[in-house]
Amino acid sequence: MEIRDVRIVTEEYIIAYIDLLGSTEKIKNDTGDIFLNHIYSAYTTAFQMRDFSRYKDLKVKIFSDNIVIALSTKNTNDGRINACGILLEYLMFFQMNCLLKGYILLNGCVSIGNLYIDETIVWGNGLLNAYSGELRANYPRIIIDPEVLNLNVGHNILLRDFDGEYFIDYYLTLFSQFGNSPNIEILADIYNFYKNEINANKNKSKIMQKLNWQIDYHNKHCIKKNIHKYCI
Repeated sequence: MEIRDVRIVTEEYIIAYIDLLGSTEKIKNDTGDIFLNHIYSAYTTAFQMRDFSRYKDLKVKIFSDNIVIALSTKNTNDGRINACGILLEYLMFFQMNCLLKGYILLNGCVSIGNLYIDETIVWGNGLLNAYSGELRANYPRIIIDPEVLNLNVGHNILLRDFDGEYFIDYYLTLFSQFGNSPNIEILADIYNFYKNEINANKNKSKIMQKLNWQIDYHNKHCIKKNIHKYCI
């Protein structure tokens, strides 16, 4: 039997590289696969919220505490704009669902570059770009590389942070799903989660640095919506 080599090639993608914060201990202690199912539920629910499954080129790879989500640009300018808008919207729903389903905080970066992705291989400079960006995210936020920002897509769901980085304002979905008024029960659960995390980690400076950023982000939305009761 003749064995033939198959040549595979990279193509341009909009790529998100994401880290699940604090997941190492959760994975170690996940004897009932609860954490695993929280991640799976967040991923599948986000797909259903805007019927993202219709985008056949939207690729998701979840491995341990890291996630790659990518969408091909078809190597055209219109394709870049379209892929960027779809991916940013999906990430907004996914990030909020991680918080709602399992109180999971994420950081990451959205970049653009060449990638090859299939059931076995994830490879390319685009992946390296997104990974490098994730390392500078520093807080529970998904930041946007300048090259992606220059596409001028999705700026209505982005915020500019104190350090000049732009990130996805995923709390918008907490309000938009309920007619611009949050589900108070859900908001109360999130409030209690943050309070518990403060009590559990108040002597852990690295964790508190990230948690303080998250609480500040949470409080700004509560103040904006005049829901001061759930400020921390």
